[in-house]
Amino acid sequence: MNTNKLEIPNEWQFNHEKTKIVRSFPLKSYFKGLNFLQVIGWLAQKNNHHPDISLSFSELKIELTTHDKGNSVTEKDIQLAKLINEQWF
Repeated sequence: MNTNKLEIPNEWQFNHEKTKIVRSFPLKSYFKGLNFLQVIGWLAQKNNHHPDISLSFSELKIELTTHDKGNSVTEKDIQLAKLINEQWF
């Protein structure tokens, strides 16, 4: 898919290769990150689309790509990113 035609949600960015969209969420506590991670897990399972996630004390980083489409960004990634944005607390 041509990534130039995709409109990615606010706060998300393409990685350098334009094969993923990425967002980092700042955290006030590790526990808040764990709670948000659980929400993302439910969304991912419900949508059968599973992001790469990294959690540290002060940041939760999410990377979305569609592996079965040659590790490219697709509408599936855009939709999950929008859902994740809606759940950020």
